[in-house]
Amino acid sequence: MARLVGQIYPVIILAWLADQFGLATIIGAFAAGLIIKEDYFPQGRQGRTVGSIMAPIQALFAPIFFVLIGLRVDITTFADLQVILMSLVLVGIILISKLASALAVKKGYNRLVVAAGMLPRGEVSLIFASLGKTLGLLNNSLFAVIIIVMLLTTFITPLLLKWTIERQELSESVRV
Repeated sequence: MARLVGQIYPVIILAWLADQFGLATIIGAFAAGLIIKEDYFPQGRQGRTVGSIMAPIQALFAPIFFVLIGLRVDITTFADLQVILMSLVLVGIILISKLASALAVKKGYNRLVVAAGMLPRGEVSLIFASLGKTLGLLNNSLFAVIIIVMLLTTFITPLLLKWTIERQELSESVRV
């Protein structure tokens, strides 16, 4: 535990440095995550790992983060036709770009599975969207578009993955 406390200082310093360079503090936190090594937390009598030490912190702050993001969303913008259309266009662009990027996947691998797996927009998108809203770079409508795109891509990814994997299994069973 003492080593973890000793590792907190680089986390704070790197987050501060990222902020000083005009970057999101998450970039500094990511860099600090690269520094914290599992090697510093040997499996001793307590069996403590970095993950097990961080789990209570994550369990506390992750829900708070999502509540704070939810509080920033003007739910009335979800009824705006322009917001809905822009969200659907962006999801379409994301789908096409992921399919195009999967063309580079080595032969023998399922390109559709790779494309579907790259689809979701997650917490980092929310962090940067929240930062953009805080800085006044995003209005309520653009913020809502980002939230809708993140939600749609998060919800359709498991369905697409299931469909593509079942499709692959079906085609393999037909070949046999």
